[in-house]
Amino acid sequence: NQFKQFCMNNVKNHNRYNQICGTLCLTAFIENCTYNYTNKDNLKSIWETLIYQITNNTFYAKLELLNCLISIIFSSEERFRPFASMTLYKIFDYITDDDWLKRKLALNVVYTVVYYCGEEIKPLKGYISKFLSERSADQVEEVRDVCLQILKLLGDGEASNTNANDSGFYSDRSSFSQQSNKGSQKKLNVMKKVNSKPNTSSSSALRKKKSDGSGSMRSHISSSVRQK
Repeated sequence: NQFKQFCMNNVKNHNRYNQICGTLCLTAFIENCTYNYTNKDNLKSIWETLIYQITNNTFYAKLELLNCLISIIFSSEERFRPFASMTLYKIFDYITDDDWLKRKLALNVVYTVVYYCGEEIKPLKGYISKFLSERSADQVEEVRDVCLQILKLLGDGEASNTNANDSGFYSDRSSFSQQSNKGSQKKLNVMKKVNSKPNTSSSSALRKKKSDGSGSMRSHISSSVRQK
């Protein structure tokens, strides 16, 4: 708990390097701790810290933070349900960000939310599918792959019937296989690192669509959050 608090204090720090190191350490803590830290109070305190920083313009470790969000969803699984809708709402802008890696990581967050919290976000599935369908022609192959895997997951109905190891879903860390001692087959192992040059297409049909329908999607998610 002391180390966790140390990490979170650095995440809240105004210094860029403290933020990056704090977020990386918090991610490692989440993935490797051997006791069930993800009880209701701990999970809420960590989530509140991360979700505040995701829209903070003075926070400079956004890529690391998105990775950290993925890890905490993996670790908490269904216990993340109370935070699912608000998380989608907060990362919304990153799905259309100019940085392809931010778009990809934000979609990875969406994938894990849909996978573990499918029932919680069930009222939003139609809107999410429509929104992502308009972005399935992203010019970067890695982004397109994850987008299509989310659409497949949504189309399959229950997340538990979908193979979580589909190659379209990539993690940027070496492995998630050690993050839980449960031995759950639902945990996702790394399929591909994303430190290579993005694959782009010159076809105009594959150019990124920035904001069509985004206002409608945001309002539906916001309404869902307010109703809870």
